[in-house]
Amino acid sequence: MNSCKSCLASLSDSSTYCSSCGAKQVGDRLTIPSLFKVFFVKFTSLDFAFFNTTRWLITDPRRVTIAYIKGVRKKINHPTNYALIIISLYGLFQLVFSDFLDLMTQNNFVSSVREGFNHGMDSDVDEQTAKVTAIFLWLQTRSQFLVFAIIPVLSVFSFLIYKKSRYNLAEHLVIALYAISFSLLINVVIGIFFAPFNTTNAVMLYNSVSSVVAIVAIIWVYQRSLERSVWRIIIALIVSFFLTLCFMTIGAMVVALLF
Repeated sequence: MNSCKSCLASLSDSSTYCSSCGAKQVGDRLTIPSLFKVFFVKFTSLDFAFFNTTRWLITDPRRVTIAYIKGVRKKINHPTNYALIIISLYGLFQLVFSDFLDLMTQNNFVSSVREGFNHGMDSDVDEQTAKVTAIFLWLQTRSQFLVFAIIPVLSVFSFLIYKKSRYNLAEHLVIALYAISFSLLINVVIGIFFAPFNTTNAVMLYNSVSSVVAIVAIIWVYQRSLERSVWRIIIALIVSFFLTLCFMTIGAMVVALLF
């Protein structure tokens, strides 16, 4: 008789999993290939769930969003796990194309907000104004990640607009997570083609193309998931974007005043 390495319960010699705690019983020694295999499996989830999730978001989003809501787990990524993978991929993209990202931070929507804020201030810059500007500069370098800030707002508005869809707020949050994560993945893929040029014109073109395609991707996921009017999700998306921008601006001012 063997014993479980996790809970010490008695096991038969042929047991692969513990009947008490469910832990897998590992007898082989660690090797470099086995470590990479475990990392890859854990990172992408079992059965290439990441690739299935992405493929189905492209071809038929209902196989991801509504399937997850209805209980499918093994074949697709958990929405937060999928978001973390996309964030990791974007971090890798930042590492490889850091010069292009530096140019991009100077020409994104946060930079426009910061310029508008500074333009509205007096010529004499006080301490609070300097703090707000510093906060905007910090946000400016992380604008792609800030797209996730729209998720809770978009979830609420889609829930209100699509109330007859019979999905609750948590289920709308799942759809928003998949949609926004998918849009950021598209930004990474498009960025790979533009980044080698590393010019201001390339950045401006990338911002325009990636923004349009990302919006289309979000609308695609929502429309195919809920099978409702496209105009409703466009309205929800526009309102959510501007509200998030307002919350971000107000938050920067509050932080500057308090700290």
